[in-house]
Amino acid sequence: MQSPWPQGLRIHRRNDPLAALPDSHPAKRLIIAHAVCWRDCAGWDIGGPGREPVDQEWHSETEGRKMTFSGFMYEHVCFDLVLEPWLERAPRQTEFDRSFRDRARHLRALLEECERAALRDHNSRITEMVNQVRGYFDLWDEAIDRRLTDDVSDK
Repeated sequence: MQSPWPQGLRIHRRNDPLAALPDSHPAKRLIIAHAVCWRDCAGWDIGGPGREPVDQEWHSETEGRKMTFSGFMYEHVCFDLVLEPWLERAPRQTEFDRSFRDRARHLRALLEECERAALRDHNSRITEMVNQVRGYFDLWDEAIDRRLTDDVSDK
């Protein structure tokens, strides 16, 4: 069975029913943004064919330890995202939603620290990736809000 999603993106098959949503729907945009973020922003620390290694290190005031952008990506973005609340048409905020929203402020603070370090070090590639990840997190909030106000089955 062929995936209904754009070729080359890592999207869990359980999300396939959501591919029928309009391209403008935040849940569909979130799934795609997650996959694009993973593809475009992870693995740069090791480089590869046609990819010069790049990373950003900083001392996190938020976590009280040394961090890297690559470590942030592997820990907080590189996972199989399955939008269970959308698939189940959950009418209220779920633990899945609360978990993201509880962590979101913390994750955004880490991204802000990373961005400041990247700007200080003139690391424009990491600055671009930070903005891409920030956009992905913004879409997650937008998708949660949309589900709570508008049933996805009607779209």
